[in-house]
Amino acid sequence: EVWPQPARALNALLWAFLDPFQCQKIGIFSHSNWISFFTPVNGGTSEIFQHRGKEAGAHGMRVFLVEDSAAIRERLAEMIGDLRGVAVVGEAASYQEAVAGILRTKPDAVILDIKLAGDGGSGIDVLGDVKRAMPAIRAIMLSNYATPQHVKASTDAGAEYFLDKSADFESIVRILERWRDAGPAAGGTSIS
Repeated sequence: EVWPQPARALNALLWAFLDPFQCQKIGIFSHSNWISFFTPVNGGTSEIFQHRGKEAGAHGMRVFLVEDSAAIRERLAEMIGDLRGVAVVGEAASYQEAVAGILRTKPDAVILDIKLAGDGGSGIDVLGDVKRAMPAIRAIMLSNYATPQHVKASTDAGAEYFLDKSADFESIVRILERWRDAGPAAGGTSIS
């Protein structure tokens, strides 16, 4: 993500003059409604992560997007960013980026495409690997490949919903609102 020059300069000033270990939620705006947050991790080291949308808050929902198309990721992030109490905390286009990003940001839910960039694996592979480390994570599989085999593989990996990417974007909003209002994952599977 390339930031406009003023945002880059402000970010550098914050790092230079503020103690990032005390800055749980100091945010600066850059383009595309992105906010950069400082969060202490690993007992004294800091990392910056990208956050888009309205603040999820203590009772909100944090979502990670896994999609190889930047245009579709952007569309999803904008839709989700308009939801009260739901925030996109990360995005990835490939298997490697997705697994690392999800394990680092620990979202409540993930929206995955089956086909991903590169040769590392599919969205189904990402979900299977992440579910082993984070069994309570909720998942929506989003794809143009709605074959019975893909639906079964998605269900087996832990997806609660399988939606047609070309037609079901509004369904994602309704599902996320329902999950947000219900709180932490309660289990169960609803493939639609």
